[in-house]
Amino acid sequence: MVPRNRSEVGVTQKVVFVGPRLQTGGISKFVKDLDGAEIGYRIHPFNTGRPPKPATRKAAFGYRTLFDAGIFWAIRNGLITGWHIVTFPVVILASRAALVHVATSSDWTFWESAIYLCCAKLVGRKTILHFLSDFQRFYGSAGSFEKQMIQRTFQFADIVFVLSENVRRTVSTFMPEDRVVTVPSSVDVDSFIDTKAPRETGSEEKIRVLFMGGTSGARKGVSDLGSAIPEVLARCPNVEFILCGTVDVQMAYRRLGTGYQESVRYLGFVDSTTKSHLLSTADVYALPSYSEGMPYGIIEAMAAGLAIVATSVGSIPEIVVDGENGLLIRPGDIDCLAQSLVRLAACPQLLHGMATVNREKVSKFYSKAVAFDLVRKNYDRVLAYHD
Repeated sequence: MVPRNRSEVGVTQKVVFVGPRLQTGGISKFVKDLDGAEIGYRIHPFNTGRPPKPATRKAAFGYRTLFDAGIFWAIRNGLITGWHIVTFPVVILASRAALVHVATSSDWTFWESAIYLCCAKLVGRKTILHFLSDFQRFYGSAGSFEKQMIQRTFQFADIVFVLSENVRRTVSTFMPEDRVVTVPSSVDVDSFIDTKAPRETGSEEKIRVLFMGGTSGARKGVSDLGSAIPEVLARCPNVEFILCGTVDVQMAYRRLGTGYQESVRYLGFVDSTTKSHLLSTADVYALPSYSEGMPYGIIEAMAAGLAIVATSVGSIPEIVVDGENGLLIRPGDIDCLAQSLVRLAACPQLLHGMATVNREKVSKFYSKAVAFDLVRKNYDRVLAYHD
């Protein structure tokens, strides 16, 4: 019998958190943040991460990502996943955790997570399924049978966490609304300090555009950004582009040729300290993605006071209002991407206004304090605790 008040437990209750612990990725970022959050529960991590994928020139999306690095890589990772699944019930029982929190995304990862969810329920644990990817793309592109299986997987969980109200409304069409909770991406607001002075109209000061693609540059539209750069620089020579990420980003940089080296910098993969510095010195954050959930990169850029240029995919339209705190474009629209960057570069006052709105918006809606208070309350709720 589960106590109705946590004080009756005598010790801090444990939660098994299922998700990857990698250098990059939205789920890994949430895992790290949860580790440091003081929510009254002991987090027992179950790492589902696999070794990094080798560099490949293929721009694979969706289910094809399993095979884009070759059959050997696919078999190896299948065996690693199999081992995770075999050991998972043992970990749950050994930890004596009352709750299992499964973080997931789209495609193959979702079906792997469905197995962990079923295992947790079979050994009598309460469960939370946390979807941290572009649900509308994943669910919208699924066939009728796949949709039914997605619905049943969600219904199997005691509570479902999603990133936005738009996704919550969709999921609520096939499961009770009170079991679907919006927990948006969040940042430590206090770590972002406004150091930018207002720009004067007509200023020739450099306007810095930052792109961070991590290991998913192709999906995040770096090729489109590379195609837009020549037009932007032809119209606004005072713009400087900073590109961060691995192989896809490097390839896009090399395709530009030597004529753009003074205006385009490629920094490769950057650590958290370097990223913080780049955010503090940039003016615009560009993310012309083809698929996203609620990107931490955009939330961090908003907190740092950058204007946003992004595509209207996933939950981005819920955090970026076109013309208010950024500019939204259609995926793959290179001309519109270039025009949006030129518009911001040509109007420092617009940049400053968007920066002010973004900092206020993040403080109010996307701080860690807000997000992890929701997590704690729902941990209490699913375990029937009352303060």
